[in-house]
Amino acid sequence: MSSWAEEVQDYQHERRVKVHPDLFKGRTVGYVRGENSKRERSYNPLLGRFLDEHREREQQDFEEKVKKNYLNLARDIQLRKEAPYDLITHERKFEALVPEALDPAKPKALKCPVPDTAADYNIISNLRFDAHHWAHPEKRPVPKDRVPKARMVPALLHKDFNILTNRYRENHEEKVERDRELNLLEAAEKMRQQPFNPLSQKFCDARLEERMRACQDALTTEVKLRNEEAQPLSYRGNITNCYDMLSHQVKDPELLDYIKQSEGGRKVRYKTRFRFEEDVRHADVKQEDRVKRMKPLQIAHERFTTEMERGYDILTNQDFGHRKEKHEKFLHTPRTKPLLTPWQKVLEQTSSETVASPVPVKPTGGEFAAIGSQTLRLPDEAPRSGALSARSTQSSQRRRLEETPPAPAIPGSAAGSVYSKAKDN
Repeated sequence: MSSWAEEVQDYQHERRVKVHPDLFKGRTVGYVRGENSKRERSYNPLLGRFLDEHREREQQDFEEKVKKNYLNLARDIQLRKEAPYDLITHERKFEALVPEALDPAKPKALKCPVPDTAADYNIISNLRFDAHHWAHPEKRPVPKDRVPKARMVPALLHKDFNILTNRYRENHEEKVERDRELNLLEAAEKMRQQPFNPLSQKFCDARLEERMRACQDALTTEVKLRNEEAQPLSYRGNITNCYDMLSHQVKDPELLDYIKQSEGGRKVRYKTRFRFEEDVRHADVKQEDRVKRMKPLQIAHERFTTEMERGYDILTNQDFGHRKEKHEKFLHTPRTKPLLTPWQKVLEQTSSETVASPVPVKPTGGEFAAIGSQTLRLPDEAPRSGALSARSTQSSQRRRLEETPPAPAIPGSAAGSVYSKAKDN
């Protein structure tokens, strides 16, 4: 196999040095279209002959010469391959052409080396070639003598027993005694070769049967002990090993008590795990509820205040209300909560402290003694039915200013916060 460098060199030599031999040939003269048409017109396809008589005569002489050559060649091949005599007249074909072919001293050059037939007899008369052959009796092929093989007849086809009379044709008593002895010998030999009886599933010899039973018992015991040894330690303390399952008689009371104590401890562990899992489930439920409550707090309340302050739906142009009238649209209250103002945060902190200490603290004299400790509450929200029916932003703002409640009074003293002091005139 050539390498890559050799292939590159061969390609370079072919493209640069090697010259194609067709370049040294002369110019090929082709047929002109007019000449081809002239030749076509010179032959009549219907009559199958040329229009020119001289050309037609030359073509006929050429065809006759070629035909004779091929006929002679076919006849020569026929004479060489076929039999040298006529099958009908039984005359020699070469007597007139080649008389010296009959001379036995000369070799037969015309005889085919391949045998004429594979049979050593005449297939028509089924006679041997020395009795029926086309050649002279002295020149006929000598067939080979074949000794037939001895024919072996099965013994079952040799009928020496009459099935109708159930007797032998000759020497019946002697042959019956012979058959009995042969049957006994055959049975004894069969028993010696096959000592096991497949019908009774036992050995014919009692000693062999006893040995086999002992071997089977030993094998069963060995298999059982090996299986018990191969089992893990957790399986060896099975409860079925402590008592008999049929008679319910306890065989190992210590192991049975140990198994009962283990089951009791296992139940205690299962109970502890169940309680722990139950607490985990309750904690998960509380966390889910807490997440559900905190989800609305993650949404800004201002997303809904714009639509509420507008007072009507910008798509259907309907006023928000409680569906008392057909032209009003129900407004769903959002679950979000607005952000607390600093004032509301102070009130919420004060309210939580008051709930933590239910015993009220009485003030020490003064004009603030009559006020006492009170729980401050946020002002109620203004009614929405009338406020939400407005269509302009200015009217809604004016309404909020008019409905804003006054700031509640906070108990305190003269020495308290600056926000609780009376305003100087």
